Amino acid sequence: MSVRVCLLRRASRGVRLVSARLVGAASDERWVATQPSSSDPQVLAQDLAGQPGACAAWLAKGLQGPRSTDTLELLLLDDEGSACTWLTTSTSSDDVVGELSRAGSIVETSDENSRPAETPAAFFAPSAAESTVQVLASDEAFAARTSEEERASEAKGDGRDGRDGRSGGRKGILGGLLRSLQRGGKGKGGAREGKAPQGSPRRVAVLATHDALARVMLDALDGQGVQVGAVATLWHALCVAWDPRTTRALAAPIIAQQEDPLVQRAGAGAQDVVGVVCVLSEGRLVWAWSRQGELVAGSSQVLRMRAVREDDVVPLEDDSRSLRQDAAQGVGQVVAQGVAPGAAQRGAKAQLPMVTGDDIARLMTDWLAWSAQLSVAPSQVVCILPDELATGPQALSAGEATELIAQRWGLGGTADVDATLAPDPLGATLERCAKVLASTPRQAVAQRTHALAGLSQRPGRASRRLHAWGAAGIGLLGVGLGVLGLRLLDSARDADRATLAWRTSWQGKVKEVYPPASTPPPTITPLMLIEDEIKRREATSTRPAGVDAARPVVRELELLSLVLASPTVEVLSISLDSASVPVVEVLVPTTSEGEAVLEGLRRVGGSGIASWSMEIFPSGEKRRLRLSGRWQERQAPAGRGGA
Repeated sequence: MSVRVCLLRRASRGVRLVSARLVGAASDERWVATQPSSSDPQVLAQDLAGQPGACAAWLAKGLQGPRSTDTLELLLLDDEGSACTWLTTSTSSDDVVGELSRAGSIVETSDENSRPAETPAAFFAPSAAESTVQVLASDEAFAARTSEEERASEAKGDGRDGRDGRSGGRKGILGGLLRSLQRGGKGKGGAREGKAPQGSPRRVAVLATHDALARVMLDALDGQGVQVGAVATLWHALCVAWDPRTTRALAAPIIAQQEDPLVQRAGAGAQDVVGVVCVLSEGRLVWAWSRQGELVAGSSQVLRMRAVREDDVVPLEDDSRSLRQDAAQGVGQVVAQGVAPGAAQRGAKAQLPMVTGDDIARLMTDWLAWSAQLSVAPSQVVCILPDELATGPQALSAGEATELIAQRWGLGGTADVDATLAPDPLGATLERCAKVLASTPRQAVAQRTHALAGLSQRPGRASRRLHAWGAAGIGLLGVGLGVLGLRLLDSARDADRATLAWRTSWQGKVKEVYPPASTPPPTITPLMLIEDEIKRREATSTRPAGVDAARPVVRELELLSLVLASPTVEVLSISLDSASVPVVEVLVPTTSEGEAVLEGLRRVGGSGIASWSMEIFPSGEKRRLRLSGRWQERQAPAGRGGA
């Protein structure tokens, strides 16, 4: 499966698409936007609006193949329309920092008027609808992600500061600053001492980029069925590709240490910063500070281009030999990767970038300013230079530029500046980035420290499909609730009809029995009238004279059980009723035992049955006794109201 990386070249502060470059481990394709067919504003707007769709179609076609996929792992934005700046804030929220960075400060003028000063974020990212402002990796966030093993390794002296005694040999105007930033600001385990408490104002690096074109490209690629793993800038790509510790941080072993001298020389601590300087063939110097592949800061500057003849070009053999000689003298080291001597093609006349001492001085000034703001500084520098640079009275060769960076940055004599020669530094960066991503987990690249988090998480076709299925489910649930509601409505109507029938029924009965209840007074209900009438009639009525109180049948049954519980007595039946004669039939072995049962019934205390009599009938060897009694007479209580 081939991993592809696409770089979008833009113009007009990142608004207009110029070209696209699709690079893989073994492929390099380019797409160039067509020129507008007319200068008419309407036609020009239509042509510019159609370019992202055409580029997306070209990318979708370029990704198709026997060993390709429909996924673009990384979409890169060039440095046009982007800027890195610093800001003092007490929060790490991108939204809050974006508003603060766009607001700027108030500048007092001589005419007693004040106006807001335009910041880089306000210039390149004027609004949240068309731009992104993101806080870059801070010391606190990086320290939290550093493993205990790496911290212990730094505490034992495995970091850059204690390696081969090189820190003591640094010299130059920035040597003292580097020592204070890289030593004095670290405590045990490499963590910073005196860290500002949570919520206190602190200096942070902010990345502002105009991303309207990237959003349109993401939507166009999504329409073509192409998924984008992450969106980042060219500065992120430099950190991922050329930081020697990126392979360890992102767990991407595809670049073997024995094949990459940069990785072999990666001996700095986990929190040390690596400066990456890339000179593009089209005349731009792009630099980035990286900490294990995370972008700390970055910027770019324009270089002068010079048209040269073949005789003015320094041969690659001589240039690389000069670099190797400088490295042997302790100035720098060349990592010539995949570039054969004399392989560069030279025309009769070509435009080549020219690096001068003024360019290096501006680079050092930028680095000094960022070091003072962020309290960090690169302890290792990696330079990616074209194999052909323009020559002249002020121009520097690759070796001279590397030597000057080492001298100006205070790292002379320590071999901390490495140079890599390539015919196309930008292509080499993209190819190396694709190799690193080939075995890197996608979630490790899409996180905010290695990419633009907002664009990398932009909803696409899958999200819309998820929302569509969710809406369909909610619709089905609504239909089900509607059907249930109709059924409940029918049940309510049935209940209303039953209630009406019952009301009509009792009202008719009440009207027949007690007519006043059908037309009650305003403050009295029919039920109140009926209850009052029932109480009145109960008070005036009497109890029927022939009604006697119920006999204590249960208590008499318990008393009979005391007599009939003998083992020789077999109970056949017992008949106890308040209105009839009590009768008990039993079987006994002898007549004498029957007489004993009769005597027991007559003597039992508390019984309401008197005058027990006995009849004896033969039943085989036993005697069947029929015992009859009579309830004692009691007077019933008098009824209410008199007789």
